[in-house]
Amino acid sequence: LDTSLTKAGVPHFMASPKSISSFEAIKLISTAYSTVVRRFATAEVLTYAKCGLIGVSREECDLFEIYVTKWNIGGSRFTDGMLWNMNPRGYEAFAEGDAEKLVRINAIKERIISPLYDFSVRTSEARTVREHADALLDFLVGIDLEAKLSERAEELLDIGEKDAAEQNGRLWRIICDSLDVLVDTLGDLPADAESFFNQLSVVFSDTNMGSIPSYRDEVSVGQADMARFTDKSYVYLIGMNAGEFPRTVSDNSYFTDRDKAVLERIGLGVTPDLDIKNARELYSLSRSFSFAKQGVTLTYSTKTASLGASLPSEVIAKIGEITDEAVMPRVIADMPIMDRIYSPELALENLGRASESEKQAIKNALCGTEYADIVAISEGKLENDEVNIDSDAIAIIIGKDIYLSQTKIDRYLTCPFKYFGSAYLDLDENSKAEINQLVVGNFIHSVLEKVFVRCINEGRSISTLSTNERDDLIEMAARSYIERELGGIGSAKNEVVIDRIKRVAKPIVEGLCDEFANCKFTPAHCELHIDRYRNDTPDSIVYTTTDEKHRVIIGGYIDRVDTLKVDSDVYVRVVDYKTGIKSFSLEDVKEGENLQMLLYLKSIVETEHPEFLEKLGVEDGGKLLPAGIVYVKTSVADVDIDSPSDELAISEVKKSFERLGASLDSPDSLAGMNPDFTPMQKGSKKDEPPRPVTYSLDGWAEINRDMEAAVVAIADEITGGHIVAKTSAKPGATFHPCKECPYKFICRSAVQ
Repeated sequence: LDTSLTKAGVPHFMASPKSISSFEAIKLISTAYSTVVRRFATAEVLTYAKCGLIGVSREECDLFEIYVTKWNIGGSRFTDGMLWNMNPRGYEAFAEGDAEKLVRINAIKERIISPLYDFSVRTSEARTVREHADALLDFLVGIDLEAKLSERAEELLDIGEKDAAEQNGRLWRIICDSLDVLVDTLGDLPADAESFFNQLSVVFSDTNMGSIPSYRDEVSVGQADMARFTDKSYVYLIGMNAGEFPRTVSDNSYFTDRDKAVLERIGLGVTPDLDIKNARELYSLSRSFSFAKQGVTLTYSTKTASLGASLPSEVIAKIGEITDEAVMPRVIADMPIMDRIYSPELALENLGRASESEKQAIKNALCGTEYADIVAISEGKLENDEVNIDSDAIAIIIGKDIYLSQTKIDRYLTCPFKYFGSAYLDLDENSKAEINQLVVGNFIHSVLEKVFVRCINEGRSISTLSTNERDDLIEMAARSYIERELGGIGSAKNEVVIDRIKRVAKPIVEGLCDEFANCKFTPAHCELHIDRYRNDTPDSIVYTTTDEKHRVIIGGYIDRVDTLKVDSDVYVRVVDYKTGIKSFSLEDVKEGENLQMLLYLKSIVETEHPEFLEKLGVEDGGKLLPAGIVYVKTSVADVDIDSPSDELAISEVKKSFERLGASLDSPDSLAGMNPDFTPMQKGSKKDEPPRPVTYSLDGWAEINRDMEAAVVAIADEITGGHIVAKTSAKPGATFHPCKECPYKFICRSAVQ
């Protein structure tokens, strides 16, 4: 089965018992040889894994395919004997359950690859037809094909498919008899894997798999160079693409054409392999045309299975020339719908594109097929505009407590259906593992954490680090992150990317050193966990839904917490590192946006955990004050410099590290911050200097009320089962969230 079917949403040819045919075992043998000949190409391995006859379940096969696709595994990585140690979720830190899943994936790989690898070794060592037959038989015995075919025959018999059951029951004997025929007739003749399988295919094609009813109309299928057709009314040549048919041939001879001409002149003739191969291809083509009595149809694709460009065979243009363009290619998509519907499946696929009159005709035809129920369902509205889950079901799915974070809130605001699919259905997006913005962000976070933790533990300011100490800390932090979180770099390409990220971290660290050279706030915590069950951390924020049936618990990790002690009070600010594009406004709070840092600050200043308050230096009678939130931009912009200089480049880059956020309008707090690194807003007038973005204590109380109202409103919608597939794309946005959404194939949104 072509791997393009997986991309089209048909991931398996593991079929239900009713649709099982005896040809699946032949397909297994064909795929095994294809995998061996193509040296374990990814597509062949996955096709083999999906055949349903090797003892791997559908769920196990899905797990294997997702991992292989995510990490782009192919070729020697299947057969090098090394355990796969990459995180099943990609370039992320290992979480609970990841290690167990990885162990299972390696076990599945062993069951799939081990028999195939042994088979490939045997076929590479085989020199004769007899040796190849022995290798194939041992392989089929090793995967216990006889027993699996017997099990399938019983399944088919149980559901009343007597003919199919008899075919599967006889198939093992047919395979063995076919191998016996080859050994008896060609036993000691030389053969490689490809030629042996071609010989086996000829024997299979001449084998009666079962009782085939006689029909007035019938279709015969075969390879162009192997088919033995006569007197066919119509012939369809499929796959007329450049290089495929006629196939591009190459000369494997040691001698060039010029060498051969010289050898020919002195009487040493060399067999013209290239000419013979070309002649065979052209003969197969002309012979295929000769099968037809009434007409020949040629088809080609403009895209490969991987969606790359594909050109038509030169034969297509030649036909146009010799017929004075009377015969020219037609694009199937441009043909009238009724002219390109040949089966119930195609009719169902094109139903939405048909006109009203065509739709009715198609529906009438489909009502007499197995798709009648689907047609009946499609009579209703297809868009998922107003979908709600029953309250009883929601109570089971969600439970009493709802755990929210800014990521979950943002996802819900973007699309409730996407939130529900990821948060509660655990639908994996199945993206490939790559060093993307998220990985870069985690990497930078890890480096900065290590630097600040080192300074906190040693009781010194980051601004006192020497250049060598900074470089050593960055290198140490990078290596620790790569080994601990990513399981090693994995490829030369990734090594280059990681090296670049390390160089990016340098100006970021230097920018922070510049800030703390003139800042009274000191880092107190890095990667601080908000946990309501521990006394040495801030308490989680807990809200209650309007119906008082659910608690909404807000937790997470704070990148950095800075403190400034003034008398008995302690000013506290929370800091977040942002590698992507970030905008911030206090007005966003009412819409449920940009809540995360403000919620984190609220959790700290309102905590009552005594051990945590003591760690922050809060004395009896003193209180925690919300000094502010700061987003530190850590993405490095391109800069232009007049001369090649690392120092000049770093100096220019540091100027782009802007600060976003807001600060408490308190003289003590504002004086404690470095004015060059305080969140600022431009003045309303052209010449007016920028001023800090501030809020008062009364404003802080209003912010808290707005946050609670926004979070509770979102929680009310979630607990009310509101999972409509409708995005809240902002007016005027050039990019619509639906376009790249991984769930767009199942959400039934009117936007699609």
